[in-house]
Amino acid sequence: MSKKIISQNNSQSKPKAVSLDAQTKVSQSDQLPAQILDLQSELAEAQAKAIRAVADYQNLLRRTQEERSKLVKLVAIEVMESLLLPIEHLNLVAQQSPDPGVKMAIDELKQALQKQGLEEIQVMGKEFDVEQMEVVERSGEGNQVTQVVKPGYTLFGQVIQHAKVIVG
Repeated sequence: MSKKIISQNNSQSKPKAVSLDAQTKVSQSDQLPAQILDLQSELAEAQAKAIRAVADYQNLLRRTQEERSKLVKLVAIEVMESLLLPIEHLNLVAQQSPDPGVKMAIDELKQALQKQGLEEIQVMGKEFDVEQMEVVERSGEGNQVTQVVKPGYTLFGQVIQHAKVIVG
């Protein structure tokens, strides 16, 4: 539906019809660049939000994996710590028993625990290290380990039981 305005032209006596649609089109074409800029701005904001959402999700996955790994290590440390005393008791039994089967069973248990990351700290003859050892007796002036009273253990590189030693 076209609206027409009749206007008088001074040079002509006939009325001239002017279309409002043409005027509307001119004003709309003036608005198009502004609308395009607005839409481009909205698109850029939406893209930035999407990028942030993906980054947040990736960070969540990474943190969850790190927490899971820490939890697994903590559980493993607790389990290994709870097994150390029975292992020491079995070692005492093996020292008193002439049965080679006891020693073999203890060795197999130790090998299984080593596969899980448990390592005995080797301290005999070494210089005393407060990070790995605990002195239970001094038998002289030196700082050299002369006897291991109770072995120490590490799991995943972390000391879970200090070696109890005699230095001299």
